Order: sequence, then C-alpha cells, then structure tokens
Amino acid sequence: MTVKTFTFNFLQVNTYVVFDETLEAVIIDPGNSNMADDERLSSYISEHKLRVKYIINTHPHVDHIYGNAFCKERYPDAELLLHKEGMKIYSQSSAYCIAFGYDAIETPMPTLLDDSHPIVFGHQQLEVLTTPGHCDGSICLYDAAEKVLFSGDVLFEGSIGRSDLPSGNHAVLQQSLTRLFALDGQTVVYPGHGPATTLIKEKTDNPFLRFLQ
Repeated sequence: MTVKTFTFNFLQVNTYVVFDETLEAVIIDPGNSNMADDERLSSYISEHKLRVKYIINTHPHVDHIYGNAFCKERYPDAELLLHKEGMKIYSQSSAYCIAFGYDAIETPMPTLLDDSHPIVFGHQQLEVLTTPGHCDGSICLYDAAEKVLFSGDVLFEGSIGRSDLPSGNHAVLQQSLTRLFALDGQTVVYPGHGPATTLIKEKTDNPFLRFLQ
C-alpha cells in the first residue's frame, strides 16, 4: 500500500491519497482549498493513473472537507463518505467556513457511514472505527493487514485532538483513544495534522496519554 501525503490550507491539514498495485485509490480528508492545491492533488492522481473509488472525511470540520466539492466534480464516480453522526456539523459547513475565515463552500451530499462495514478498495480494507470526542462524526480508519491507522484529529504525534469545539467532549475523547490503543502497538499512525508516528511511541512518550498507564 502506498500513502502519499499532501499538506493543504492554512490549518495545515494532511490529505492522504492511498492506493495499491491495482491503482484503485481513496482520498482521505481533502483539504485542498485553492487552485494550486487542486492542481497538486489532481496532477499526482493523473500521473500515477489512479482510479479514485472513495473520498473519505474522518470528520466534518471545514479544514478536512474543503476539497470535497472539487474532488467530487473531478472524480464523479468516487463515493463521498462521512459518518452519519457528522451530518449536522457538515450541513452547517458554510457558516463554519465564514467563522474560520474561509469562503463559503459547496457540500456535496455524502453517503453516510457507520462502523458496520469496512471500506474496500483494491486489495485493501479499512475498518471504520467510530471515535467521537473531538466532534460528532469523527472516525479513524484502520488497515489491520498493513498495520496503518488514519487517525483524523483524534491522535497526533505528541498530542491529542482538542475537545472544546461544538460537540467535543474530553471524557468521550479519552474513551476513543483507549479504543485505539487496543490495536497493535506497531501500527503506523497517519494523523490529520503533523508527522506520522506509531501507537507504541505515543503510548510511551505522549504526555496527554498518561491516563492509559
């Protein structure tokens, strides 16, 4: 499995293009917010002859969904996926955009997820882990075979997601983090912001995870 990382918009969101030898691909958290971002993302996909099967939002905050409309227009056969509990925030995206200094955006209608069915593309399978606490509709995506976790804004290198935004809850976030740390410690974590890490490194070094000790 190949994971290509782009960092987009002024909140430095990690947008991931994930694919394997079949060239079926998913885009996770399209944060592309201008023409230059759009070109970088689409050029990479074209150059590698990828077929985008899914566009996945780990949660509905505007910095992670800003590129939904562009990606859905550019790859109309790709299915846009969002957890069902995030729809209330997603439906208010334009108001949140204005509050955070973005232009209002289009919000294509997503297919609503729960954690009962994995996301399958190529030879890969991503398990949907419902992980609220940062906000409603927050999920992580886990590939058990590859030992890879896309953690959205739940877990970062040396930090964890904030819980002071609408629908955030610190106690619930800790429950979600506890669920993640039941996974294999060698799992590589690709977060919504910042560098990749591993679960064992974070359990050992992350000061916000002392409650797990």
